[in-house]
Amino acid sequence: LYITPVMFGDEIFGSAWIQRCRALRNRGWKIGLVSPQTELSEEVIRSAGFEFFGINRSKIPGLQGVSWERLLKSKLSKIVEGFHPDVMISDWNGARGVSSVSKRMGVPWVLDDHSPPADGGLLGKLQWLHYDVNWGRYAQKADGVVVLTPALESFIRSRFGHSMTMTKCQSGVDLEKFSPRREVNRGPIRMVYHGSLTKERGVLKLINITKRLVQDGFE
Repeated sequence: LYITPVMFGDEIFGSAWIQRCRALRNRGWKIGLVSPQTELSEEVIRSAGFEFFGINRSKIPGLQGVSWERLLKSKLSKIVEGFHPDVMISDWNGARGVSSVSKRMGVPWVLDDHSPPADGGLLGKLQWLHYDVNWGRYAQKADGVVVLTPALESFIRSRFGHSMTMTKCQSGVDLEKFSPRREVNRGPIRMVYHGSLTKERGVLKLINITKRLVQDGFE
């Protein structure tokens, strides 16, 4: 049972979750996804062949994280009773709620961290508070921990001092659309940035990097 606050179809992160789930399904797992209730999310998840469990959370920025946690504590138990998962995998945003249900119902759970908060301002501060609480209090209660990259693992160990084993798992890719191929240099090398256009991601640094790359012959 995968648990994430991602709104599928509205956020670029959704495709990574879908492809991870497909990889697990190809290995024999039955997959259900718990996410905020929207018609688009349900359509995307069901069209991918997975069971969908929607939860209506607050739409107010800054309250969505708290709302998600609170609702997981009250709604997730019923979902678990119906789906009978062998394991729950939750994004860090739901760690407190999932940890509570895991303890109460005896279902192991894994904390999955794709990325720390990226927003700035007051919203970012609230998200960082949520992030620090969940990693600081609930990560050690998880039966497993997954992080996106070695760099994220180093950041977490430095910030929280955790010593538990962390499994690295990159974002999923649709192998029907993308596949590795032998590099053939037939002209200028083209570089593409794919991700959130926020200064917290270091996007502004790309401007200076791009200028230097153009000088060096990149397109």
